[in-house]
Amino acid sequence: MAKADNDVISHYAWLGKLIADDRSSKHSTCDLVLESEGKKFPVHKNIMMLVSNCFKKMFTIETKEKHKGIVKMLQIPHQRLANLVEFIYTERIKITEKNVTKILDDAEFIELEGFGHNKPIFGQI
Repeated sequence: MAKADNDVISHYAWLGKLIADDRSSKHSTCDLVLESEGKKFPVHKNIMMLVSNCFKKMFTIETKEKHKGIVKMLQIPHQRLANLVEFIYTERIKITEKNVTKILDDAEFIELEGFGHNKPIFGQI
């Protein structure tokens, strides 16, 4: 790999870490909350729109969520939503034989880019 390629990868890693760390920062720039079973997950609307076709649609047409700043995720239990958010921000996800089908279902429900029943996820994680 050429030095320039390593620099790009380093930059992506640095930027990804900044964005992930911002979620728990005192002065976070998160502008959206995902809520499930009373648990709230601050996220960046633009990040969610980039990785999820469901959120892209939700925020590019007139929906109540577009203006509320909170999306109630009634279909996804909070533990699984936490797992998906962790994956979106860090590329880490806890997959077991017990939860793999539900995680794939959740990913397909939110139309998560590159993740679902028909995607080769195990080689990437």
